[in-house]
Amino acid sequence: MRVLRPTTWAGRLNKIMATRKRHSPEQIVRKLMAADRLLAEGKDTAAVCR
Repeated sequence: MRVLRPTTWAGRLNKIMATRKRHSPEQIVRKLMAADRLLAEGKDTAAVCR
């Protein structure tokens, strides 16, 4: 079964998705390095993901 959204909601959703901020490659590398450090310290994966 397919649910159709009203046009007003669909228009807002497209606008929200278009204005979403993307992370730069440098920010992604920093976050991954921080995650590696936390995992090396013995934190569990769920805590690192938070």
